[in-house]
Amino acid sequence: MKQVYLKIQAIFLALMILVVSNSYAITSHFCGSTLVDVSYFGKSSACGMMPAEDDCEDEQTIKKDCCKDVVEIIEPEVLDKTITFKFNTKEFAAVVYFAVSYINSFEERIIINKILSEPPPPDVDDDIQVLHQTFLI
Repeated sequence: MKQVYLKIQAIFLALMILVVSNSYAITSHFCGSTLVDVSYFGKSSACGMMPAEDDCEDEQTIKKDCCKDVVEIIEPEVLDKTITFKFNTKEFAAVVYFAVSYINSFEERIIINKILSEPPPPDVDDDIQVLHQTFLI
């Protein structure tokens, strides 16, 4: 059950990364000041109307086309960030000293744990060969 849950979670995270890292475009078509069509996956369809003097509100838009297409592009900001590191020698030395002391603190614990994890030697009071006087010749 745990493996199935982990696989579902991995697929969900992969799809989320895929959706977030893509860019999307939303196109909308306006005739005059009214919104006629919105499209999320393609080009928005035109209203099919020719610009006329009655549709436009003022004289400046009569000369131009009253219908206009607006394209909004949504680009990912997650992957655009760049990180730069600027270290001077004092900061770099401090980081190195910290890393070395941090690693050395664990080495002492490893040695102590290794010594404590080994079984103690057996208690030998007397030499068994001398006690029974059996010697190999």
